[in-house]
Amino acid sequence: MSSGSAPITTLSQGGDTVTSSQEGSGSRTDVTPKWSPSWPADIHLAFNPGSNKVMLTIQIPLIRTIIQDSFEDLRATLLFENAFPDPNLTILFLRKTLVGAARSHLPDAVNIHNRLLLDDEYRDKLSHLVSDLTLKNM
Repeated sequence: MSSGSAPITTLSQGGDTVTSSQEGSGSRTDVTPKWSPSWPADIHLAFNPGSNKVMLTIQIPLIRTIIQDSFEDLRATLLFENAFPDPNLTILFLRKTLVGAARSHLPDAVNIHNRLLLDDEYRDKLSHLVSDLTLKNM
């Protein structure tokens, strides 16, 4: 920063710093995106004891509802958009239906919706519950 600018805000989250400053009439923000969001514990996925497999029946009710809605949305997508999608299109359909199902349960599912948008690993694990086609193709 130059000597003519004064820091307005400095925040620290997970060891990363965000500093905003004003220089003249413009403003500048330096962001170091090294931290990952901290998700609430209630939206973490439950795994089958002794394995790394995600099971629908042991998830919280809101996640189960979103997954079940995704079944219906995926069925409709296959009927009306493409009954025989290639593997890449299948993955896109799965992502679209998961995010859409979470969106339909806002504001209750705001954390799940945001995590589906931002966390690829989380979305992929939930995709396996909707369709096993992705297991072979990811």
